[in-house]
Amino acid sequence: MRVWYNREFGGADAGPVTSDTSMEGFALGPSSGAVTNSRAKDSRLVFNDVMLFSSVIVIVDGNVVAGLQFGQLADYIAMVSMTELDMDAPLGSAPTILRLFAERGAGETPAAGLTPWDTAFLKALYYTPLKEVTQRRAITTRMLHSLAP
Repeated sequence: MRVWYNREFGGADAGPVTSDTSMEGFALGPSSGAVTNSRAKDSRLVFNDVMLFSSVIVIVDGNVVAGLQFGQLADYIAMVSMTELDMDAPLGSAPTILRLFAERGAGETPAAGLTPWDTAFLKALYYTPLKEVTQRRAITTRMLHSLAP
């Protein structure tokens, strides 16, 4: 399975990043202006521009997924397409659908679908503002409160 993420810059406040024609001398091409964010804040606590998904492409090899339940595969694809993950990162013993192929390869019974860990991660990821410099810490804290209230 392969996943490609197509991203583009966007304003951290959900506003557009526009092409400024007054900056034509700095543009890569003669007809395009430099991309600017006219609402940028002077702060080290938040990002002004963030990378946003414009599309995600997932290629699935039918031979590799043979024998899996449709729900397992759908949840796995949802998890990898809604979060930009390092597919080669070690997951340790985290109870996650992301271990689907590793557990199956080791002869273990993989998760039947999204686990409480996966749900806590997705909620924390999508409820934490993308512009926060401390986003990883905020995600970890939200997950801990969700999994061990």
